[in-house]
Amino acid sequence: MGYGFGSGICGQKRDTGFKPAGLSLFISQTSKHKDEAFRVADYLTSEEFQTILARNGGGTTLASDKVRSQAGQDVPVLKGKNAKALYYYPFAPTSPPRANHLTNVSVNFTNSFAKMIESNTDVNTALRMLEEEVNKSIAETKAKTK
Repeated sequence: MGYGFGSGICGQKRDTGFKPAGLSLFISQTSKHKDEAFRVADYLTSEEFQTILARNGGGTTLASDKVRSQAGQDVPVLKGKNAKALYYYPFAPTSPPRANHLTNVSVNFTNSFAKMIESNTDVNTALRMLEEEVNKSIAETKAKTK
């Protein structure tokens, strides 16, 4: 299951769509509610729920034209826009595993771009603000691991 949208060009590879942001769901061996947990996971990956997610601006990893055709239908800023174009190109390939020495950055990228759209902030300003947030998160994480 995944959500989130990205660029029509990922990295340097043309004609490649966004890379879905995966969300992994696990059921613990020690869970006393395995059947219930599985039913929740089943629902979250269903066409019904993925349609709700898509209508509200979330991406879907389902290869369902029915779900994808609903992209952004309930998002006011996307009214009159061709949100289905988000699925024009095939998904970008999965990234290779991260090297262990890299710093994990905990920044919500979606917030920066939502602010850009909502407040008509220009792209350069939004990217600068995002870069500042990323750099702050890197410094905080490195300080904790020393």
